[in-house]
Amino acid sequence: MTMVANNSRGMYIVIEGMDGAGTTTQSRLLVDELNDQDRPTIWIKEPGGSYETLIRDILGRGIPLEIDALPLLFARDRLDILKTKIDPTLAAGVNVVSDRSFISSCIYQHTSTFERVGPEEVLAINDQMRRPDKLFVLQPTLEECKRRLGTRKSRDSMETDWMLAANHECYACFINDNLHPDISRAFPDKIVIHDIGQGIAAIQATIQENL
Repeated sequence: MTMVANNSRGMYIVIEGMDGAGTTTQSRLLVDELNDQDRPTIWIKEPGGSYETLIRDILGRGIPLEIDALPLLFARDRLDILKTKIDPTLAAGVNVVSDRSFISSCIYQHTSTFERVGPEEVLAINDQMRRPDKLFVLQPTLEECKRRLGTRKSRDSMETDWMLAANHECYACFINDNLHPDISRAFPDKIVIHDIGQGIAAIQATIQENL
C-alpha cells in the first residue's frame, strides 16, 4: 500500500455509496488498518459538524423544508467539518478517511427534490469543498441494500424503499458518468467497487490495494 509520508500533507480519502452500501464499515476498517501501519489517520462522517443534530432530526422526522434548505444545511455542516477537522488534520500530515462527502448531496438532493435541485446547483453551493485524493464508490445491489437496512431499528426519510431505488439508480448514473457532465469531469479517477457478495474483507482488500 502506498501512502503519503507522515511529514507531508495527509491524504484525503472518501468512501461513497448509498444507504446500506457499507461505507461506514469499510471506512472504519481502513482507518484501523492505516493506524496499525503507523500511518496516523482519523475517521469522519457526514453529517458530522455543527449542524449534524438538526439535519438528523429533520431526516428522522421527515420535516418538510423549502427546496434548497437541506442542501444548504449539508453544505454548511460540511464546511464546518472542512475548516475544523479536515484541513488542520491534513496539514499536520495525518490522513483523513471520510464516510461520504458532498458527492452524496449531488445524488441525494437531486433525488429527494424530484430533480428541482440538480447536481450543478449542489456543486455550486459546495464549491469550497476539497476534492478527495482517492475516491471509492461502493455499489451493492439494491436488494442487498434493502436487506441490510432491514436490520436497523429505524429508518429515516431518505431510507424508504422508493428513495433507495431512486438513489441506487442515481449512483449507477454517477458510476457510469451519466449523472451530469460537471460531476464526470470532477471525478474522473473514481474507483468503483461492485459488491456482488465477495464479503467485507475482500472489499477492504480491494480498497487497500488501490491506495
